[in-house]
Amino acid sequence: MVSHRLRRFLEPQVRGPWELFDELQRDVSSLFNAGMGGDRVRIWSSDDSAVIEVDAPGIDPDACDISIKDALVSVTTAAAPDSPEAATRVHLRERSRSDLRQQVQLPFPLDASRTEAVYDRGILRISLHRREDSKPARIAVKAN
Repeated sequence: MVSHRLRRFLEPQVRGPWELFDELQRDVSSLFNAGMGGDRVRIWSSDDSAVIEVDAPGIDPDACDISIKDALVSVTTAAAPDSPEAATRVHLRERSRSDLRQQVQLPFPLDASRTEAVYDRGILRISLHRREDSKPARIAVKAN
C-alpha cells in the first residue's frame, strides 16, 4: 500500500502541493491506526456501572485474561492459531492475528465479584459494577 502510494508521490505529475501533504498525512495516519488496532475498544459508563467492548475476532475465549484492581481493568487476549487444512495455502488474510493488551482506568473502584465477561461473534463484552462502599452516601440534614 505505502510503496504504491510512494511511487505515485514520486511520479512526475502536476499536483498541487497541498494534495501531496494530504496524501502523506492519510498514509501516516493509516499506518498508526493499523498498528494500534484502530477502533478495537469502546467504553461507556453510568454512575454505578461500566461496559467495555473489545473487537477481538478469532481469539480463544479460554486464553482471555481479565483482571481488576480498584478502578483499573486489564484485558489480555491471545489470538487463536490459524487452522487451515494441511494441503492448503492461505491466499488472503485481512483479519489481524495479533494479541491484545489493554488497560482501562475507570472513574470509580469496581466490584470484581459482580463482573461478567461474554464473548460473542468476535466481540468481548465486559460488564462492570461500582463497589457499594465507594458510592456517595447521602446525609440527611436535621432541623432544630
